[in-house]
Amino acid sequence: MNRFGDYLYTLRREKRMTQAELADLLGITNKAVSKWETGEAFPETSQLLPLADIFGVSVDELLRGGPAPAKEDQGKENLLCGEERQDSLPAKSFTDEELERIAHKFRPESWNLKFAVLIGTGVILAVAGIVALVISGVLTEETSVHIRFAIVMLAGFTLAADVFTAAGIVHERYFLPVEEESWKVRVRRFVLFMVAGITFGGMGICVFLSGAFFNDGGIFENKIALAVCVGVGLALFALATLFFVYGGIRWDSFCKKALEKEYEKEGSEILQIINENERKETSFAGKLCSAIMIAALASFLLLGILWDLWGKAWISFVIGGLLCGIVNVWFERKNR
Repeated sequence: MNRFGDYLYTLRREKRMTQAELADLLGITNKAVSKWETGEAFPETSQLLPLADIFGVSVDELLRGGPAPAKEDQGKENLLCGEERQDSLPAKSFTDEELERIAHKFRPESWNLKFAVLIGTGVILAVAGIVALVISGVLTEETSVHIRFAIVMLAGFTLAADVFTAAGIVHERYFLPVEEESWKVRVRRFVLFMVAGITFGGMGICVFLSGAFFNDGGIFENKIALAVCVGVGLALFALATLFFVYGGIRWDSFCKKALEKEYEKEGSEILQIINENERKETSFAGKLCSAIMIAALASFLLLGILWDLWGKAWISFVIGGLLCGIVNVWFERKNR
């Protein structure tokens, strides 16, 4: 099913225009026009407005693959169903493949390169932390050294999580064609809240873990210092929770209102389906990954505190990371 390509072909034929003539007007090759009409490719976002101007239609109409239904017809249809227009969601107008191409085109090519660099940086930070801890385990059996490198590894994981979170939110939300003026500002603010929460949470774990230096049998047996480490760690956890909860609630409230406004506009089913697909792919998978990493952290702390296995307990994070990767790949393939 290729609504866009079929509609473009119809418009071009009505204008008695060849593919070459249309390509000349847009400054592209006629092969590109041919691919659009056959569904093999989709125009860049910057080419949609010139296309709409050439054929005298709106961009929404182009994306729909046909004229929007008249409001009177919509009202009759809703009355027959016993529902008001605002109480119903727009019907799906695109296949999953068409929608995927459209959503992809809203992101500029320059961002795709930045996204790849950010993900690569996050992976390097995470791997560097793991490698450092493995090397420390091979070179020495001193618990104090293992604790230091465990803190370094956790710091690397925290930075990697910051990068992954910021890149992921921007990649999925920032470039959506929402006409709300403050949309991009709110997305950036949401990123800052989430990154701050992750950072303070990671700092809390590192401070809490450093208390092992002052525990019984540690390098410095100091109960006051141990109590301070535990207290500061818990305070950082509380601060991280505040950022997560407050930032998440504010974002959810704003996002819901902004998308509701889009639902009332012509062509709003594009955003609706993008949003629904994103929820299906990320909501359950994200919760499952969070549970896995919390379990990994609990396992790490229990093995270290109860059985003094700091040098080996770090493997919990490796297992947790691998399980999260498997979960994400599984849900991504399942929702394609």
